[in-house]
Amino acid sequence: MKNRLWGKRVLAVLATASLALPLLAGCTASEAKDTEQRVLRVATLWGGQDDSYFRQQFTDAFELTHPNITVEVVPAVEQSSYGFGMQGENQEIPDTVESLKKIMTGDNPVDVIVADTATVKSLIQENMLKQLDPLMQEDKFDTTDIVPSVLEGIKDLGDQSIYALTPTFSSSALFFNKGMFQKAGVEPPTDNMTWDDILNLATRMTKGEGKDHVFGFSFSTYQGDRHTIPCSNITTPSS
Repeated sequence: MKNRLWGKRVLAVLATASLALPLLAGCTASEAKDTEQRVLRVATLWGGQDDSYFRQQFTDAFELTHPNITVEVVPAVEQSSYGFGMQGENQEIPDTVESLKKIMTGDNPVDVIVADTATVKSLIQENMLKQLDPLMQEDKFDTTDIVPSVLEGIKDLGDQSIYALTPTFSSSALFFNKGMFQKAGVEPPTDNMTWDDILNLATRMTKGEGKDHVFGFSFSTYQGDRHTIPCSNITTPSS
């Protein structure tokens, strides 16, 4: 993938919660013999003077295996200018997407961006990112170790084309107590239910008072979680 990081369009590395540089890890072994010193400019939405944590998580290993490449972290917005107690009452927080666009264009644009899915989708729609599918096919980039649902989610951002990759992801799941549903004679949740469906079931499972009160739904498994919802008080629109 020699010289491909310096094209007209920026490569995206997206993260559901955090993004790293998996595309760079796909570079061939022959590229390691390249002795030309290069600078790889990596954009983040927010940043400050101390980027050590970001580098430890995402770029140190790459620089170690590519001694001819130096990674420069370029924040779209300097976080130090908008920290606690530092912004005036009328000071507006900058639009990170617009700030990102500024460092993606100009005389010295960044090469790779690290951003959330919403930002990446917006940039794809504005034709500001480089499509990765052709490069991945040419280099026989192996996607078999990527969780299928994660890969499909990435493709959904680009109308079934790949514009970004992520080595990590986070997900959420709905757990329910099968025994409690059986005891109450209520059918348990099934795949493809809407939130209205889920909350209607939770309402039917809510019972008791005081310390015996059973809530039908909670966003967390922690007892006493403040996000527990007393579903007996929920009304959902009829379909």
